[in-house]
Amino acid sequence: MKYFPLDKKWTFFFLLWAFFLSGFFSHFFGTPGVLQAIELQRLLQTQKKNLNQIQAEIIQLESEIQDFKSNPFTQQREIRKVLGYIAQDEIIFDFSNDL
Repeated sequence: MKYFPLDKKWTFFFLLWAFFLSGFFSHFFGTPGVLQAIELQRLLQTQKKNLNQIQAEIIQLESEIQDFKSNPFTQQREIRKVLGYIAQDEIIFDFSNDL
């Protein structure tokens, strides 16, 4: 099989084009490539997971807010916990090693 001189040129241009698409030369030319697109997709998935976790936490906190607004027992329990008080009918067990 005979190779024409143009075949070598087209092979060279194809390889050069593949390097441009890969993003190998992005530091020199500033053009994005396939590698950057893959990295951005991975970053997008990570951020979506973070967003879902934060949304779940928001839902839980909103539930606690509603509980604090509507339930006086929950309010009293939280106040006692924050201030360190105990109710008259509560028993506290201290399992610390400090004597």
